[in-house]
Amino acid sequence: MKSEESYTYLRASYQYVTENILPEVLHIRINDSARSIILKTLRAEGKDNDKLFSLVMKRVLFEKESFQQYILSNARYERIYKRIYPSDFDEEVFTTLKIQLKKFNEGRKRPISLERLLQMVMDSYVPKHFIIEPVYQPLTSFPSELVSQRDLMGEDRFTYKVTFYRYIEQTGINKVKIDNLVRYLPSELEDEEYLCWIYYSIYQNLPKGKLEFSLKIKEKAMNLLSLIK
Repeated sequence: MKSEESYTYLRASYQYVTENILPEVLHIRINDSARSIILKTLRAEGKDNDKLFSLVMKRVLFEKESFQQYILSNARYERIYKRIYPSDFDEEVFTTLKIQLKKFNEGRKRPISLERLLQMVMDSYVPKHFIIEPVYQPLTSFPSELVSQRDLMGEDRFTYKVTFYRYIEQTGINKVKIDNLVRYLPSELEDEEYLCWIYYSIYQNLPKGKLEFSLKIKEKAMNLLSLIK
């Protein structure tokens, strides 16, 4: 693979890749003499096509599998948040909760959405002076794409960094750390199916069974609704 493919993938500079990735990944360097011999050989064998030509004209080529293995070996998924989906709930309990919320909202000028109610429930589990404790996990597969903060800021979605950081927290997006690089997975940025999020360290202490978890969350939700006038 071409060296520019590596820094395009990492959303990093050429200098960063040269100084930090290149020494750790299998690669070849092609000088002018070697390039001339390779081109002559390709022409003689009838393999002089544009794809091979574009590779030979590069000074450095990475071994693709070596690069991917380096990413998998050095990347850490920094799990701070756990997103909650409809599939995390027992279907019957979830349906009951939605029915009871609908009844609660009848006649209200400002009805409460299911997403807002569940987020209130998750927020109620956060104690005072809570310290965020990330759980670091290895990546189970090579991500097809990574996104940087600069990419997102460049889309004019965020004017200030503080707005970006607030968005990351409010939507429960986790980080991928590769050495000192911080990146994000497009699948999390584009995900609109989740209902709410909770800190992962808190989630680990909630009931593990789907039914038990659903009943616990429903009980909390109903208690919160009883406090709203």
